[in-house]
This record gives sequence, C-alpha cells and structure tokens, in this order.
Amino acid sequence: MKRFLLIMLLCLPSTSWAANFIETPLEPNADIPWLGWLYSSNDGFGYNYGTDEDTLRTFGLHLGGVFLNRWLIALSLESFTDRQQTKELAKRIDQFKGLLGFQVWRLNKPDISVSLRTGLGTLFYGDWGSLGIQEGAHGQDPPPRPVPTAYDKDSFHAFGFLYGELYLPKHYVNVHLYAHLTHTLDANVDISLAYWVQKQMTQYKFTLGYKWNHVTHAGQAAQTVYTQETGLYLATKVMIGPFVFERGFNVQTLTQFSYAGLRFHNYKSHTNPTTHYRISYSLGFPIGHNSWIEYFRLHPFRGTSRVSFFLRTYHTENRIANQITNQLDDRKMRRIQVTSIGSELHFLEPDSPTFFNAFVFAGAGFSREMLTTHNQFEAQFFNLYTHPIVHVGMGVRIKCPDFIFKKKGRYIGVEMRVNYRYAFGDGFNYNNPNLLFSWGMIFSER
Repeated sequence: MKRFLLIMLLCLPSTSWAANFIETPLEPNADIPWLGWLYSSNDGFGYNYGTDEDTLRTFGLHLGGVFLNRWLIALSLESFTDRQQTKELAKRIDQFKGLLGFQVWRLNKPDISVSLRTGLGTLFYGDWGSLGIQEGAHGQDPPPRPVPTAYDKDSFHAFGFLYGELYLPKHYVNVHLYAHLTHTLDANVDISLAYWVQKQMTQYKFTLGYKWNHVTHAGQAAQTVYTQETGLYLATKVMIGPFVFERGFNVQTLTQFSYAGLRFHNYKSHTNPTTHYRISYSLGFPIGHNSWIEYFRLHPFRGTSRVSFFLRTYHTENRIANQITNQLDDRKMRRIQVTSIGSELHFLEPDSPTFFNAFVFAGAGFSREMLTTHNQFEAQFFNLYTHPIVHVGMGVRIKCPDFIFKKKGRYIGVEMRVNYRYAFGDGFNYNNPNLLFSWGMIFSER
C-alpha cells in the first residue's frame, strides 16, 4: 500500500526536480486568500558542482497550502540514500513529513511585511516504496547504476516549529527563518537572506542562507543527509505564473538541491510590482548535448531596456566507456558546470512592437570539469579541473506579446544563440575553446 501511494504521488507533477531547504513557498507581501503548491524533486537537476548527483536527498514530492492568510498545511515524502563504498555499508530511508500551523502575527504595509507562524508536525521514517521507483528509473539506462537497497531503521518523531518572514519591498530584501525541535531533541534551523524581485507574473529570488541540523535519532541515512546539508548555501529561484523552479547547493559540501512544480492561487491578487525595470528568464538546450543553460537577466536602466546584465549557468554530462577496459559496466561520467556573469546588448528595445530582435553578449566566470566513476556504488573523482573562462556570442529572438492578460511589456519567446567559450589554464576534460549552439524559451516582463 505504501509503495502504491508513493508511485501515485510521484506521477502527479509534470516536472521532477529536487528537494528544497525552504519549507513553504509563501509570498509575504501578497494578500492572497489561498495558496497551494505541488512540487516534485530530483537531485540530479541541481547545480552539480560536487562528486555525486544521485545520493542523499534523491527525490520526492511536496504539497500543501495556506488558507485565509492564516492556516498552513504541508506534506512531503522524500527518499534519502547514503551511498558508501560497498553495498553492505549503504543505507536508505524514506521520510514522510506533515505539519499543521497557523499565523500568530502579521504586519502588512507598503514598506514592510512580517509574518510569524507556529504549529506541530510529525516525521515518519520507514519503507515507503522508493527503492522500486529508483531501480525502475535507473533501469532505463542499462547497465543500471547500483542503488542502496538496505532500509535503515523505522522511527517516528513529533515536533513543534516556528516559521517567520520579513520582506522590505523597496529594498527587495527577504529574510526567512524556519526552526523545529522534535520530542527526541533533534533540531533543524534554516535562516536566509534573499534579494527578491517581483512582477505580477515573474519573480526572481537569489538566496544566501545557513542551515544547522542536529539529527541523531533517525538512523544512518537521515543523519548523513542532514549533516551534509548543514552549512552555508546559495540558491536561485524563479516563479513564472504557476511555475516554480529553484536550485541551489551547500557551499561547503557542494550537496545540491532543486525542485520544480506548480503554485495555485489567484494571480490578480498580487500587490503592485516592486521594480521599475524589466526582468527576463531563459531556459535553453544546447544542440547535440545532454545539457541545459539558464539565464537570469535584469534590465536596470530606466531610459532603455536594450542593455541587460545576466547570471548564466550551464551544465552538461555524458557517460563514456573506460578506455582501458572498454566495458559498459565500467563507464565514467564526464560533467561540466559553467557559471558566469555578463551583459547583453539588444539591437532593438524589448518594448518595441516588433516580433524579432537580435543581441550580442559577453561574460566571464569559471568552469568546473569533472570526470568521475559512474557504475560504481559510490562515485569517485578521476580528475577535476576548475578554470576561469570568458565567453562571447550572439543570438536572435522571436517574441510573442501577452495576448491572454494583455499586459504591456510582457512577452514570451524563442531564442537561438551561438556561444564561444575560452578557458584559461591546463588540463581539460572538454574541448577548449568550445563553440556551442543552443535554443531556448524566454519569459520577459517590465
């Protein structure tokens, strides 16, 4: 019965990204009578700067809602794995979490918004059927990579929690606090500071946070997960209408997290936009590669939107045979994670009534190239290179105005771009320099 329930829940969302540190996706300055969410998670879509992208908080489901600006209910079901060097040492456990809370205090003014919630919750650790799902997913790529099969001990924990947020819309600052304490004296604390830009349909959130966990009564797998998540973390979040995408990583351990899903509420109940400038988000797919590219753009100048500044992340990976043994069951994983900042110059104003635009761009950052084991139980590095990089390119964009809500200055579009990257230094897993062609979707709003 538990396995059937987990399979049904994980089939509901149309997206599958990973577990978030933030407990509830609230919007403190929005007076919304009700808000619901449904997220799916998979750690393989995070910012993969670390060794292994298929361990710890591997996948799960999150759903819940806030009602009448007061009552909060949230449920999550996640799979934890603790990969070790051998199958005999590795463990797994599934965590089912439920909480019920209510708002005890709220201040909502144009210049400041504060909310404070408290409540009770439960944590159930046990076998909820995640092993069959993970083995089935890995079986799509023969020979499958082995996964932990031995379940850790079952346990139950009741807890009380405190959840608070502060938002300063004129400064785009959001402060978040979540803490809970179980009856077994396990504890979790998450505090973060974010730059939060909001439009009526599009929002950006860039977060620096710290998470402290003390978990000693939930078994080896859960303890390993929470230990690896303790420390500073960085995260990016974008919300476009009902869609939510968030990714991040722990700065010390490089443990990644990510999730994607849907929010449900009346979008017309939003307060006025907090920024005067345009923001744009792109999600692209390089041609001929198993990868994706993500762009966050800000157009900060009041007089023109032709100039924008971007944060770009690029990830690609592929599996290659061991050149010595040439055996499929001894493959390697080759990955590259590129992060850069830069600027774009558009030939025409984004607000212009034309359906086409062209642009040039340039940026600088770093690339992290990794070659690791893949079919072994616990991933290990063969080699790792980190290089400073520069990149330049150009592209074209086809725009479609907002015909549904008829919002001036908002459009969705398709773009094609060519990117030339050069990395400095010695030692490369990928070609240097590199020429990359890609296409993607863009969402833009003033």
